[in-house]
Amino acid sequence: MAFCEVFVLGEYNDAIKLLIDHGPTRTLVLDLGANVGYFSLKMLDCWIASRGSGDGLDIVAIEGATGTFSRLQSRLKSPAAARIRAYHGLVGRREGAAHINERADHISASLFGEPSSGHTVPFIDLVNLLPKDQRIGLLKCDIEGAEEEFLKSYPDLLARTDAMVIEIHGSQCDRSECLERILGYGFRHERALKRWQDLTVDLFTR
Repeated sequence: MAFCEVFVLGEYNDAIKLLIDHGPTRTLVLDLGANVGYFSLKMLDCWIASRGSGDGLDIVAIEGATGTFSRLQSRLKSPAAARIRAYHGLVGRREGAAHINERADHISASLFGEPSSGHTVPFIDLVNLLPKDQRIGLLKCDIEGAEEEFLKSYPDLLARTDAMVIEIHGSQCDRSECLERILGYGFRHERALKRWQDLTVDLFTR
């Protein structure tokens, strides 16, 4: 499903095109909930197709599920993927650790639900991980219900983010609270990218 969303349905195409067409010549892309790397690799491929090389693009990919992260690492061994730096950790709170439920199909790993197969994984403090003076051209957030906690925890990070595409799970967080925080951080709603049951994907810009 994740492959189809990125490469067949083009769920993130509008966000990627916006960055390439209107973003700076050098930019940082933050991929939260990187899964096995589909979005990061699509972003890199589109950048190279437009600019002729990966120069000017840096991608930081964060994945919390241990098994999925191993698959992500294996996909980034090619020299062409050198612009992508991958880190294993959870996104939401800025400290501590939590159990993440994992599935064999490497999709929908989540902090929510009854503990099953999975691992206890520490949270990553993104502010300490990223250069403090660098703006984020595009932030992609697909963290399976932890997005409300992320939005609460990172006003400083979001203040230097130019565009964000975020998946919100209405059954696991307060959608109204999420939207209020996003707009309060100075973003405007650019367009809806997906509506399915309690899940939405939206593009926000400044």
